[in-house]
Amino acid sequence: MNWLVEPFGYQYMLNAMWVSAMVGGLCAFSLLLSDA
Repeated sequence: MNWLVEPFGYQYMLNAMWVSAMVGGLCAFSLLLSDA
């Protein structure tokens, strides 16, 4: 059963990392814009 869940967990982790990176980038970008 573990081999069935493993790829989904990996994909979820990858997605979560991408989403958090994008959100962080957007926050930093908006901070820079509001600062200027």
